Amino acid sequence: MATPHYRYKNLTSDANPRIKTLLKYRDKPRARRKDNLIIAEGSREVTRALAANLIPYELYLSPDLLIKNSAAQDAANRFIEHLNQYNLATPTYHLPANLFNKIALVNNPQGILALFHTPNYQLDNLRPLIQNNPQQIRILIASQIEKPGNLGALIRTAASAGYTAVLASTTPDYPVDIYHPNCIRNSTAAVFSLPTIAAPEQDIQSFLTENNIRILAAAPPCSSSVPSTFIPEPMHNDEPTAIPTTQPSESNPTDSTRGVSSPHTHASYPSPFALVIGSEDRGLPNSWLDLADTPPNTRIHIPNHSTIVDSLNASAAAAVLIYESIRTSPPCP
Repeated sequence: MATPHYRYKNLTSDANPRIKTLLKYRDKPRARRKDNLIIAEGSREVTRALAANLIPYELYLSPDLLIKNSAAQDAANRFIEHLNQYNLATPTYHLPANLFNKIALVNNPQGILALFHTPNYQLDNLRPLIQNNPQQIRILIASQIEKPGNLGALIRTAASAGYTAVLASTTPDYPVDIYHPNCIRNSTAAVFSLPTIAAPEQDIQSFLTENNIRILAAAPPCSSSVPSTFIPEPMHNDEPTAIPTTQPSESNPTDSTRGVSSPHTHASYPSPFALVIGSEDRGLPNSWLDLADTPPNTRIHIPNHSTIVDSLNASAAAAVLIYESIRTSPPCP
């Protein structure tokens, strides 16, 4: 593919103000968030950001590195064609390899890095999807999972399974950065195309309730002291008795429903539903457990048949539950 025509400026020193600002965005996520920007590095990340119609802010290229990687060169050409097609005056910079290595997020960079404006997704953006096709709504809730890499892995799995959206709950104690470079990388840039929204926990809970979305909270029974979705069951016991899918009609939890958790293979997953995953060390906060104990919501868990392993990490548990949900209630093609 021939390189399309474009204008660029050469940057040769790390004393340049643009380089200093870029390093600030890389090393201080709060500064990047304050300016509502996203850093995408690499051919896959940059290409998928453009495909998701994110608005480019700046482009940094290293011809010395691009020439060694055809995928990155193609991504750079497509980026420039995109700018030309939409007549965008996005500042574009050329850097020598040694300077690009200083700004890169990864070892052995490909030579392409771009800044994009952060999309302004809100919970209300999901309402038309819910109203138009409620039986296809499957939402993953990541509750207080503040490590960007873990969150990215959850987003990647949810996207692979055809989920509708991922909602990342945030609190003052557990802030969430859905566009952290580690989240972008671990999601394989699916965070750009799968609706992913960070919002206060209480707002997410109210949104689900208002839109009649059933909550499936990954949590053990309240009698268990294990704070994970993975609870012990004897190796040679009979199969656990199925928890009835019909629930009492009262709006408040009763003695028979409070704290009950169904094994994930015995639970039902009628859409619309939201699967709630908590951190592996703390589990879910009480606000989610209280909601889960209110019919028609419920708790679900993954039985543990090991005497050695006491928990699964959040992304592994989520993968098991997500794929069980679509096995029993597959999305439309």
